Amino acid sequence: MTMVQNQSKPILLFNNECAVCRHIGHWVQRSAQSKSGETSLLVQPIGDDPERLRSLNPDLDIWDAYATIHVVMPDGSMRLGGEAVAETLRNLPNTKWFAWSFATTIFGFRPFQVIRVVPSMDSETGK
Repeated sequence: MTMVQNQSKPILLFNNECAVCRHIGHWVQRSAQSKSGETSLLVQPIGDDPERLRSLNPDLDIWDAYATIHVVMPDGSMRLGGEAVAETLRNLPNTKWFAWSFATTIFGFRPFQVIRVVPSMDSETGK
């Protein structure tokens, strides 16, 4: 993996061990690709190598990436949670029109910005 400074497109990080996250990641990957083969957004599973993630951004923590959706921008900055979802939508040709909803404020609260990943339950321990 090259350093993010060499990237010209945002990178969506997703949890490949979560079936829903994996499905969404693959949907984003397909949606980001134009008919000519160009892509507007790179999609990358988090994996299990914290150093590889830190090569994208030194402040990126693997456990934070598993808990909250992250988009690493070409300049190395990060978008988290709802901001990451909005950035993803802005970069997909068919969903740009919907990204504005993530900037909507109701009584000082951004309802579409509240996005959390619920940890999966361990089938053996029930926790």
